[in-house]
Amino acid sequence: MVGLALIKFMMAAAKLSVSLFHFPQIDEGVFVHVDQLATYIGNNAVNLVYFLLPDGIIRTLMVVIIAVYAAYWLYLFVMWVLKKIPVISVS
Repeated sequence: MVGLALIKFMMAAAKLSVSLFHFPQIDEGVFVHVDQLATYIGNNAVNLVYFLLPDGIIRTLMVVIIAVYAAYWLYLFVMWVLKKIPVISVS
């Protein structure tokens, strides 16, 4: 929750700074090169992870991450259902 609030604050600050200052027009070539760099980094980041960690550890970590993510949403759903039952009085 704190991370989401921090991201929203940073987005609001960025919008404010853009609205206060008039930035010059950026050449289209800059966007093309930045996009190519981001694509290159994204494609090769997986190779770097495979270089640093064995394949078995990566697969195990992916299963754990997916299980924790699913358990989080399951917890939220169960708490939502429990909050709807007035006898239990879960807040």
